[in-house]
Amino acid sequence: MEPRSWRLTPATAVLALAAAMLLYACNDGEIVAGWWDAADPAHPDGQGRADAWEPSQPSNDARAPDVPEGAAHDAGAGVAAGVGDSAAAGDDASPLPRDHARCGWIGAGDTAGYAAFAARPSFYDVIHPDWYALGTDSVSVRRLTGADDSTVLAAAAASQVQVWPLVAGVDDVTLVRTLINDPALRSQHVANLVDLAVSKGYAGLDMDYEHLWDAADKAPFAAFVHELSVAMHAAGKRLSAAVPALWTSSSSWDMASLSQSLDVLHLMGYDFHGIGSPHGGPTAPLGWIQAVCGYAASLGHPERFVLGLPNYGLTPSFYCALVDCAAECTGPIATSTDEMQACPFNEGDWAAGRSLSCDSPHGRLYFDDTQSLEEKVQAARAHGLGGVTYWTVGSEPSGFFAMIQNYY
Repeated sequence: MEPRSWRLTPATAVLALAAAMLLYACNDGEIVAGWWDAADPAHPDGQGRADAWEPSQPSNDARAPDVPEGAAHDAGAGVAAGVGDSAAAGDDASPLPRDHARCGWIGAGDTAGYAAFAARPSFYDVIHPDWYALGTDSVSVRRLTGADDSTVLAAAAASQVQVWPLVAGVDDVTLVRTLINDPALRSQHVANLVDLAVSKGYAGLDMDYEHLWDAADKAPFAAFVHELSVAMHAAGKRLSAAVPALWTSSSSWDMASLSQSLDVLHLMGYDFHGIGSPHGGPTAPLGWIQAVCGYAASLGHPERFVLGLPNYGLTPSFYCALVDCAAECTGPIATSTDEMQACPFNEGDWAAGRSLSCDSPHGRLYFDDTQSLEEKVQAARAHGLGGVTYWTVGSEPSGFFAMIQNYY
């Protein structure tokens, strides 16, 4: 069965919520899920983004229906030598920068997030503001609200924080598929991205190209990442990507190949339960995170993987910044739950770990605190992962920064 890999893409708890629904169906008696996209008022330029709901941008893209592993690839298969299935992939990445252990995403136009970063820049090794997106021609790169925000750039420069802006390909998966399946378009887009990084003086770029859950996407996307990696490295730039939190091999994502090409892979370790789910539950159950970290480590480059954490809690219809969730509670706050025991999504019999929940006006609310987040950070460290990131910067729970610094 194909892994369930809910969506980041990584948004800020201070921005308005944009609803997106999960469409659930039965596939040969097994639960599958897919995102039912809705406009996101925070992306881009205040005009909305057809994407997963805001707190998980870059999203942990929804689990795809089962596709048999090893199914034949569609157009683009074998388009680059040494790229595609992981056994053939070469090692294109530079050694993981030792200064990419602590990073974070900031949503497009999120002025509160910009200010939060500027108030504590020394915590971050790298910052990933959501500043760009794939153009409607599948080649160009368009600016989003807040691109090159002076507050972010000044704080980063003063504290020697590397700026790797996020480039989103989440509005329409057909645009991404058009790109990756055409070698000529790939070449043009690669040139545009390299020119962006060089002309703006960014240390690198963070790619967030999503909804690629068909077996036919696997080889051409790996080819695109390989080509972009080679070109970025030739220009002296780094490359990372937001990737789904898988716990086993996938027919649609060649994680081994990607880990050979990318300098950093940001695992979107959240939204196991999300907005639109038919029931509430832990956002990032500990057993699932442990399995995800274990699979990443098994691919041979655990130091290139960075675990993404949720800075929000939720019900199937509501979310709150972690710092604000307790105020939503109308009754006692529990620190454990048996929800995972009956959850139909629990394919690995995973334990919830420490998981806070309470009754609220919006239904049963599940959220994390610093202690429950620490359990997940411990899992990342135990498996040798290279660091931690989170969606999104701002409104962090008490003790968050000191806790992370105990491990990274």
